[in-house]
Amino acid sequence: MKPMNEDLPTRIRLFLAALLVQLFSWTTPVVAEEAPLALGYFPHWPAPLMVGIANGELENMLSVDVNLQHYESSYDMNRALAEGDLDVAFSHEVVPWLEAVNKGTDLKVTAIAVSYPDYDYCVIRHQVSPEQIKRIATIRGSVSHFRALKSLDILGINPNTLDWIFVGDGSSVTKALYREQTDVGCAYGAPVLRMLERGRPLVSGADLDSSGLRMFDLVTMSSDFVEDRPQIAREFLKVVSGFNRDYSQDPRKSRLKMARASGLKPANADVFLEVFQFPNPDQQKSQSWLGSGVPRYFGELGQFLADHGKLDQSIDDY
Repeated sequence: MKPMNEDLPTRIRLFLAALLVQLFSWTTPVVAEEAPLALGYFPHWPAPLMVGIANGELENMLSVDVNLQHYESSYDMNRALAEGDLDVAFSHEVVPWLEAVNKGTDLKVTAIAVSYPDYDYCVIRHQVSPEQIKRIATIRGSVSHFRALKSLDILGINPNTLDWIFVGDGSSVTKALYREQTDVGCAYGAPVLRMLERGRPLVSGADLDSSGLRMFDLVTMSSDFVEDRPQIAREFLKVVSGFNRDYSQDPRKSRLKMARASGLKPANADVFLEVFQFPNPDQQKSQSWLGSGVPRYFGELGQFLADHGKLDQSIDDY
């Protein structure tokens, strides 16, 4: 049998090794893996960001995995945000956002995704002058209805002197104008383009825009995401601005990429992009936009929607 002191160096080495393992585990922090960014967007809505989504640049620039979630409507985004399944909603429409906030979903407006002033306005028939308007068709309690009232105010026309024809959708507005059942039709999107074949803008989108009546989509984020991951939130907005800047510097080159990224034919993408505008950060921070114009617009539109039963109530301060 070997004397016990002959095993002492071995036991000392084993003891020191075990001690080092314990010390290392105590003093070395465990680095948590960065959670993916849950981003909701509309796949066929051409925007400069779509290029970064399609080619993977967005993930590389953010240095974080991006969980891309496709949505068919902003109301679907609302549900995902309310359930905590979504961090960022890109191109969140204003009315659904107002509804979400009024229902208690804690959201932050962080940027303007896109502006499209010529996508929602009133068209007056060619044969009619503003002084001759007697009938006006639109959808009751819609943004188009709200903008119609603002257009009449700009022209100094008392809306109470007109015969309002309220219909169910934009196609019905178009039909009323085509059949000369109305002098003015007010709608959104494709129906406006069709009505322009028979008329002209009552007040142009640019004039409405300059009067402070904006038409735009938002970049919204859950408040928890903004508070818990402010660096990622800021970096995302910087990346969006970078893609927008690239588009403004070379629209022709970017449009083809955006069409491909959105799964659209170039001609179809151009229909959108002819009316799309992407305000830069300085413009967005101005009083005309997020400084005061947008919150004021939220308040006026929110009250209008509440008055027409589209919202339970309007919030005093958005």
